[in-house]
Amino acid sequence: GRAPSHFFPIVTPPYKRIVIRSLFNRFRPRYYWSRDDYNTEHILRRQEINAIGGKSIGVSHGIYPNWCSVVPNIRYISYDIYYVFSKEYIRTYFDAWKEDMAVRSTGSFEITPEMLDPTAKRDDNILVTIRVAWFEPEMIRVVKLLAEAFPERTIYLQIKGNYFSEDEENEFVEKISGDLPNIMYSKARVFDLLQRVRYHFSDISTVIQEAICLGVNTFLADVIDMEW
Repeated sequence: GRAPSHFFPIVTPPYKRIVIRSLFNRFRPRYYWSRDDYNTEHILRRQEINAIGGKSIGVSHGIYPNWCSVVPNIRYISYDIYYVFSKEYIRTYFDAWKEDMAVRSTGSFEITPEMLDPTAKRDDNILVTIRVAWFEPEMIRVVKLLAEAFPERTIYLQIKGNYFSEDEENEFVEKISGDLPNIMYSKARVFDLLQRVRYHFSDISTVIQEAICLGVNTFLADVIDMEW
């Protein structure tokens, strides 16, 4: 009597458990490390690896649950050890997480000690990262206003990959840059760009926290229509 979208996740766990159990019975791992806290199968996996004396270790796939106070897809988590950016921001989840799960603060797994060099040379240019507000008129306006307000500075524009086709990407960049010559679209790694600039603007993204850790003056553009 369930709708297919509801019935499917109800009926498949027994099969998934058999697959996981077969894998562990064959290879007998002591540890299983994964970055899939949004995948409910990780709960079955911990049960099965514990049964053979092993441990399940996970890392938060996004360093900060930025969409809302309690993000549904990480509401229920079960690892033996779970690495997060900071235990302080994530305390709102503790009532639903397994009590025997060790939650450990490690900071961003992307930032290396070499990136934290306080003597690194930075210029006064500005990096704008866009993660989810691709075609939001207000996000486009933010970039244009920055370019107009600081014509002597380069405004680096970096967009999170794997969301655009090449044509959509070109259309978007053209829509933003227009006749503003100081906007420079870059496909460089965001952490490389963050190490070069003194200022950073972004829509809602975990890169906000990472930029702060890297010592960049960071501003959040809260422009998504669904946020109120």
